[in-house]
Amino acid sequence: MRAALHSTINDFPAYAMLSGWSTKGYKAFPSCADSGCAYSFGGKIVYPVARKWLPADHPYRSQANLFDGKEEHGFAPVPLSGTEILKQQERVKYVYGKSKIVPKKRGRLDNDEIEEDDDGQDDVDKVLWKKKSKLFELEYWEYNPLRHNLDVMHIEKNVCDNFLGTLLDMEKSRDDKNARLALQARNIKSHLWPQSHPNRVKDYLPSAAYTMSKEEKERFLNVLQKLKVPDDMDLICKSDILPVALRASNATKVIDFLDELSEFFKKICSTSIDRNKLDTIQSKLVLTLCKMEKEFLPTFFTIMVHLLIHLVDEVKLGGPVHYRWMYLAFLKSHVSNKAQPEGSIAEGYLLWETIAFCSRYLESVETIFNRPKRNEDGVPDINNYLYHSGGRVVGMKENVRLDDKSLKQAHRYVLLHSDEMKPANNLNDSTKEGKLRKALAGGLSNRSKRMKSVIINGYKFDTVDRERYRKTQNSGIMVEVEGQEYYGKLKEILELDYYGSFKVLMFRCDWDDIRRGFKTYPSGRVRVNFSKLMHTGQNLEDDPFIFSSQAKQKASECEKAARASQNQFHRSGSDSYANQQADYV
Repeated sequence: MRAALHSTINDFPAYAMLSGWSTKGYKAFPSCADSGCAYSFGGKIVYPVARKWLPADHPYRSQANLFDGKEEHGFAPVPLSGTEILKQQERVKYVYGKSKIVPKKRGRLDNDEIEEDDDGQDDVDKVLWKKKSKLFELEYWEYNPLRHNLDVMHIEKNVCDNFLGTLLDMEKSRDDKNARLALQARNIKSHLWPQSHPNRVKDYLPSAAYTMSKEEKERFLNVLQKLKVPDDMDLICKSDILPVALRASNATKVIDFLDELSEFFKKICSTSIDRNKLDTIQSKLVLTLCKMEKEFLPTFFTIMVHLLIHLVDEVKLGGPVHYRWMYLAFLKSHVSNKAQPEGSIAEGYLLWETIAFCSRYLESVETIFNRPKRNEDGVPDINNYLYHSGGRVVGMKENVRLDDKSLKQAHRYVLLHSDEMKPANNLNDSTKEGKLRKALAGGLSNRSKRMKSVIINGYKFDTVDRERYRKTQNSGIMVEVEGQEYYGKLKEILELDYYGSFKVLMFRCDWDDIRRGFKTYPSGRVRVNFSKLMHTGQNLEDDPFIFSSQAKQKASECEKAARASQNQFHRSGSDSYANQQADYV
């Protein structure tokens, strides 16, 4: 058995070192070298060329004034094969090691400045192939369809920096006076040209679609500062947090772009991908980038933004992205000798595999394979609770005496929903069913217990009062009834008693009115406005209670695929907007 190199995983600068291709200038990516995908704009090299990937009859191709002032008649470039690359690299003369003679630097070549050899072939390979990759000494490397992986983590980070810098007008902003003057020089997007005024020292830059006012920036940053997420849930800034914060700031002109890019990253980073849907994912991404080109300046589209359009092609060859991450936190944790990191990782990983193998045969010892989950119910007397409503209580129980209205509301809910919950409680025994009927006929005792936190169904639920001074947010409730989702805030957790026969754990909630305070966005995110409630719970006919076993928490598709469990995400804060509304992903 011998080891074989499948492909390399590295950031973009390392891509140049391993492949031998120069990743700087107008031809920064080998697949687009001969397609004219870059040009100079405002002193910077930009790549706003997504229209090349559109269908030939798409109307965007002829809308020159909305884009870069030119109609697009080109098509997506065809990547070079390994044989073609090897043939080009054979013409490059390179001596490995340190050179004694410092070569004279050549100026940056434009697309029209590539020289030709005597045989009429372009000299682009001599200009941009800096060396012949040593990996081609492997006999199979020439026929490997995916030799070097683009690192999605670095691409996502750089795209996020472009968004934040431009929206907040920070250090990495892609909008400045030089870029606006370049618009004027190209005679495009005249509504964004700098405007001079005799009473002003500096030229006025008109607001663009992505320009945020001071108030919008404050709301955006306020949400990020006061963001609370549910217990045991991981969020990604680009995919989960930024879209929610932007909607809170009312900067809705560009939120759709960020939503669509977030969905793109979630799909290619999921644990499984339907191969038949990859073309649809690619076409949606191309359309999103084209719509962004209409609103953003060309300087926004750096090489890292352009690389987005090549990620789906790599997914087709290499599979889901999570198999090709550059983020090696697990392996790097094995480094004990920093002088020899590679060997240290190998020895540490071998030790981990040995221990993991042996732990499979240890039944009485807690290992990573039989360790209870973080939010494990662990209720020993669950049979004493109706409809599997018992859970693991966090904190102390408080004895309370319920008023008649609350007792009637809770007992009515139990009676109306007892038939549909019987299969869940396995009440097939006639003796148990008779005991249940007798207990239900006797009614609830007004002596109950109240608690502030409980773990059930793999979720942790906290009341609104408990989470007020906590870093996490677990008061959100989601119940699905006949295909319709209802959202609420958890106000009270009550353990009701049928005079010693049975107990039932119930949640009292404030329920959102799905007709007035509910909105679903194309990305799948749901906005809930808790200022518009279904009822207040103060009237006898109101229905504020549910069984604790019915409660769920809304999760993103990414979390469902990764954990096979559901989580919830919505935010709250001290300002009126954050207190009254929540975004579920």
